[in-house]
Amino acid sequence: MSALDAAEELRWMCLLAAELLDELVAESDRRDAELRARLAAFGEGYAAGFAAGRDVGYGQAAADLERDWHGMAKRVVALTTGPSLADLRARRQQYDTPALTPGQIRDRAARSWAKLTRGAGAA
Repeated sequence: MSALDAAEELRWMCLLAAELLDELVAESDRRDAELRARLAAFGEGYAAGFAAGRDVGYGQAAADLERDWHGMAKRVVALTTGPSLADLRARRQQYDTPALTPGQIRDRAARSWAKLTRGAGAA
């Protein structure tokens, strides 16, 4: 093989490599464009689904509130029509003082135990 033939073969290989590189770049660009299109479609679908879900959720919440409103209002009325705070405090004060003091409780317990021990010793 002469130097001229080797140079021609090298030139041909360089041209072939350039063509292959151009094809690779074109394929990469095509795949990038496809990926961008898929991501855009996914984003649009996600946004549409989110909006639809939000609308359905708010609609359901409004329906639930409308359905349950009477029961909630009835409970608020029941809670606000009871005894006043002053009445409740007066009721609580009735039981602030214990029926027996701690000393009276100890004396009563001692008498009770004394009866039991005296009865046990006599038997």
